[in-house]
Amino acid sequence: MVLGARAGKKAASRLDGLDDAGNVKQKEFSKKASGFNYLDDQLGNMKNNVKVNKYESAESINNWWKNQGYDQPPYTSKTVVQDLDLLADTKFVRVYDGTNSKLHGGWLMEVEAIKGLTPAQIQDKFSLPHLPKYVGEVMVPKGSSLRMGEVNPLFEHKGGGVQFDLKGQYIGDFKELGTIKEWSGLK
Repeated sequence: MVLGARAGKKAASRLDGLDDAGNVKQKEFSKKASGFNYLDDQLGNMKNNVKVNKYESAESINNWWKNQGYDQPPYTSKTVVQDLDLLADTKFVRVYDGTNSKLHGGWLMEVEAIKGLTPAQIQDKFSLPHLPKYVGEVMVPKGSSLRMGEVNPLFEHKGGGVQFDLKGQYIGDFKELGTIKEWSGLK
């Protein structure tokens, strides 16, 4: 991944855990990493299946969502949001309660981010206003453009998970998988 100096400064702007040079503070993490490594780690298994178009401040993207009618900023301030294009069809999941939120929607996460978690743990990690009950699979097609970044602590929840937003687009094939408890094998 080749990145410009401007993108590097934005990537290094993550304050919680990075020093002025963009390195992860030793006291918080056992292994030093650059701001780019932090962003690369967020991509996880997806890093070879995406093209990073640009890095943007969470404040800029939160302002975009405010202009779309959101009253709560979805991304953690002073972090970087990555604008991505998918290089292959990619599977995500979406959680919902069936009343206030439905199977179809614009906020997704990776399967690994919620597998084995209880509905309450998912709610806390992704700052969801309502306790999710169901999980659905979302196959987003190659060439789709989406954003990825850290979930802002909202609704008295911790946040911190990595979320994907479809930028207000209605794309992807949505398929219901059942309750979170059944899907995760929880009792």
